[in-house]
Amino acid sequence: MILFLLLLMLLSGAVQAAPQPDEAKAYALFDAGKRQFSNGRWKEAADQLDKAVAINPTMKQAHFMLGVCRYQLYEFDAAEKSFLQVVGLDMRDYNGWVQLAQSAMAQGKFDKAKEYAQSILKFDQRSFLSYYAVGVVAYKAGKLKEAVDAFDRSRALYDEYAPNMYNLGVALYNSRTPQMALARLRKACLLEPKKPMYHFSQGWVAFQMKDMGYAYNSFRRVLDEDQMGPYAPTARGLMAMARQNFKDARKEVDEALKRDPAMVKALVLKALLQVQEGKKDDAVKTLQEALEIDPLDLDARDSMTRLGMNLPPPGPARLPKKPEETKPEPATPSPSPSPAASPTASPSPRPIAPPGAPVPR
Repeated sequence: MILFLLLLMLLSGAVQAAPQPDEAKAYALFDAGKRQFSNGRWKEAADQLDKAVAINPTMKQAHFMLGVCRYQLYEFDAAEKSFLQVVGLDMRDYNGWVQLAQSAMAQGKFDKAKEYAQSILKFDQRSFLSYYAVGVVAYKAGKLKEAVDAFDRSRALYDEYAPNMYNLGVALYNSRTPQMALARLRKACLLEPKKPMYHFSQGWVAFQMKDMGYAYNSFRRVLDEDQMGPYAPTARGLMAMARQNFKDARKEVDEALKRDPAMVKALVLKALLQVQEGKKDDAVKTLQEALEIDPLDLDARDSMTRLGMNLPPPGPARLPKKPEETKPEPATPSPSPSPAASPTASPSPRPIAPPGAPVPR
């Protein structure tokens, strides 16, 4: 009995002698990191947040912000580890599981990403957000039917979430059901009327359905809402091609790709311009680039088929790669297209959520 009491005293003394977290210092570092985070200075923010969680590992918000910083720095494995800390501290954190799925997907770990997304169902069996995230993962993995099913299940649970409605429209369009796609994209535009991407995709589908009045009304909204992005010049390029004004179409497509080299719709238009010039090999390379970004893009695939290319089943999308810190080369003018060419391109899926952005519960 005396030995047992002595042991308890020793253990009690050891606990009391252990250093306690310096809360004031941890929160000072967190505040410093938060200021850098707010200014988009990801590396500087990560340095401060790293120190904060080293002092106090229970700071969930610091782990989350650190994960966002790592993601923005293209350090996806480190981001995943930070978000694992978040859900380890709070397994009911929606954002933590969603960003875990995003981080795993960026590394090509699609099965793990799906597992993370489905983890939300462990504490919320009616989570529309879980099905939405599963749909994005399936789409990026090249599984179109699975993506449609997941987005549709999310819609059935909650039909007011614009990103899901938009992605469902994209997936339905690539499934060759444009009428259903247009209905979903219209709903997305009503839910978030300031999103040029939504209006552009709606206009694009209407254009393919030859509803030109609907298409041009949507594109006018794009021109109103998108001053610096790639959607406005792509819309202008498409309308120029419809008028067979190929010189202006080339100019607009080049501008769109200058603003966003991964703009799939602009790449498809560029390929059509190359076809008319007789540069089939260049067109094939351009379409291959588009399909690396979005392997499920219906119009890029159809354009390849028209060029006599046999396509394998869709595979995973190209993984995000940290851009080189060099000045981009100036855009090269593209040759003019054939009046008979049918400009086609599908919308692109929206990512799960910008890291760190709030999501509805």
